[in-house]
Amino acid sequence: MASAAQTTASATPAHHDAASMRALLETQRADFTRTLPVSLEVRRDRIDRAIAMLIDHATEWCEACSADFGHRPHELTMISDVLASSGALKHAKKHLSAWMKGERRKAMFPLSLLGASARVEYQPKGVVGIIAPWNFPIGMVMAPLAGVFAAGNRAIAKPSEFTPAVADLFAKLVPQYFAPEEFAIVTGGADVGQAFSQLPFDHVIFTGATGIGKHIMRAAADNLVPVTLELGGKSPVLVGQSADLSEVAGKVAQLRVQWAVLQQQQQQQQQQQQGGTSAASWGDTWQPAAAAEQWVSRIVPKHVQLLGTSIFDGGRSARPVHSLP
Repeated sequence: MASAAQTTASATPAHHDAASMRALLETQRADFTRTLPVSLEVRRDRIDRAIAMLIDHATEWCEACSADFGHRPHELTMISDVLASSGALKHAKKHLSAWMKGERRKAMFPLSLLGASARVEYQPKGVVGIIAPWNFPIGMVMAPLAGVFAAGNRAIAKPSEFTPAVADLFAKLVPQYFAPEEFAIVTGGADVGQAFSQLPFDHVIFTGATGIGKHIMRAAADNLVPVTLELGGKSPVLVGQSADLSEVAGKVAQLRVQWAVLQQQQQQQQQQQQGGTSAASWGDTWQPAAAAEQWVSRIVPKHVQLLGTSIFDGGRSARPVHSLP
């Protein structure tokens, strides 16, 4: 699915140094300023092209993720990255006209006595930088892009260096659907990411580890760039007294397996880059004290069965179980 804007898209190199990334930023900002205001039709067209880029190449996205993860089921990528992202884009398109409407406000005294009226008009910011993590390498670029395009902004995204196949696919496909003045991709290692975070964007969206998030905030502060952070966290599991422990153990182990395998493969690299976390990883388990030992006896074999003893060291490295009174 292409628009007239695409016919002018150039093959922008994927890897950039600081100077070329700043030049790309200034090119997008100049074109953004020149084409204001951003109409409803233009915003919808960009969202439609983003959806098409996902759906038209769904198999390629799944294969790229599988290559980066060692083996990631295509069904998982399809649900968590491709369909979830297209759903966010479709949601933005559906509500776009309502979001663009201004809102009336009460005029301040004494202007209200003079017949003045007041309203809020929502305006795009300009160029938004998106820094994505490794765990959902497609979704954490494309889902934020839904809000970026809906608001009438331009975007430059930096995929994670830990998912090079996905990053290369982004670099290949984006120029086929977008002019570089609309949406561009830069790839590279930690040095590129550091330089990227220091650019004077109009807004930055970062998803990833808390430690790296602090560096992003410091770099953005030098340019007074507002930042949206989605930092890593845990999703504790609560096990009730009436639960079937064998069934729950199997489900919890299966949910954790995708993170545990990838963390094993990339442990050394992530330590060098100050670590990395999943924004929704399954951590500690909380349950009644009387069932704690029964839980351990069930969850450890499930982990070993799914992942192999080399990852969990025969079960000795399993996450802690906390007893509730």
